[in-house]
Amino acid sequence: MSRCISYEDYLDKTLGGWIGKSIGGTVGAFYEGDKSWIEIDPRTMFPREVPPNDDLDLQVLWLKVLEERGASLESSDLAQAWLEGCWYPFNEYGIFRRNWRLGIHPPMSGKFANQHWETGMGCPIRSEIWGYVFPGAPEIAAEFAWKDGTLDHTEQSVGAEQMFSAMAAMAFFETDIISLAHRFKHYLPEGSVIRKLVDCAFDSYAQGLSLRHARERILLTAGNPEACDSQVNVPFTILSLLHGGMDFEKTILSALACGFDTDCTLATAAAFLGQILGAKCIPESLKNPIGNDLVMGIEYRREEMTLTALARDTARMGVLLSQDCETGVAITNPPAFAPLPESARKDRPRILVHYPGLPAARPGETVDVVLEVKGEITADVTLAIQSPEGGQFHQND
Repeated sequence: MSRCISYEDYLDKTLGGWIGKSIGGTVGAFYEGDKSWIEIDPRTMFPREVPPNDDLDLQVLWLKVLEERGASLESSDLAQAWLEGCWYPFNEYGIFRRNWRLGIHPPMSGKFANQHWETGMGCPIRSEIWGYVFPGAPEIAAEFAWKDGTLDHTEQSVGAEQMFSAMAAMAFFETDIISLAHRFKHYLPEGSVIRKLVDCAFDSYAQGLSLRHARERILLTAGNPEACDSQVNVPFTILSLLHGGMDFEKTILSALACGFDTDCTLATAAAFLGQILGAKCIPESLKNPIGNDLVMGIEYRREEMTLTALARDTARMGVLLSQDCETGVAITNPPAFAPLPESARKDRPRILVHYPGLPAARPGETVDVVLEVKGEITADVTLAIQSPEGGQFHQND
């Protein structure tokens, strides 16, 4: 085993991450979409009630899919769970729902007719679950983040989710979050706007610019009028971690000051700090206002709707997946957990559809469609392909 963590520490850090996610999302929710420089009195930063947060909702739903499918999980499993358990129609979420119902599956579901929302923050905010269930295995965490992100986004946002997932996977073992960001920023496409602005955030900090001046430099370099776009909000998240150090309140207020998609930037930054510090070391003044309730805005509900239960169930999956995937990480002294169900078998047959071009054709046009069969196929299985009305399939070996 190359890395080792006690179950007690693993659970505490996982709980710390979910608490941080809830703290940041709660504080930032009221200011979401405000693109101004925001300064507030810290004594007034918490609302009277904890609002639901889509940053957390879909990740709780993804945990359900992991419990059912384990490491055999594919994008289509996440898609089915989304359609059944999450009503959100906003922006790229709505594009995904429409494309899926048209028969357009990932990764094309995140690309087709999604030019305005493809770089949204909808998937970078769903990154923690993959890092938490694959502690010490950043490449595997990033692989599953790709299966998630391509539901409704393209390379820049998907790369940001992969970067954050890989960082979360290693934050169980390394406490320098800035070093982790440098290490995994290679998931951001080379030459892309998001990569350029993340580098701008690092450069501005290294040159001694204030948070406000660094923010202005990012906006002047390649600002975006869409408040919830990843190209500016991911760099703002990095800025808040740089300027906040390991001070929880300062990090939250730094992310808030940058404005734009504040519930997302605060939630992601606070999740990293909460994970690194662990639940026991998060200041009580920040934990007490959100309590232990798992507040959600979608239909799906878990048997126990608390953050402690969410952390426990997440850690259970981490223990089982570390064994199933042979990640090389030892989680020592875990409780005895029931094994994953039969539906989690890696070799169950799956059919994946790939479009080398667009998933559309004009009358008389020929387009390529690639079918990939994964898993064990027995001799008595027959594969039937039905063409759309008015179309024909021609098989190529």
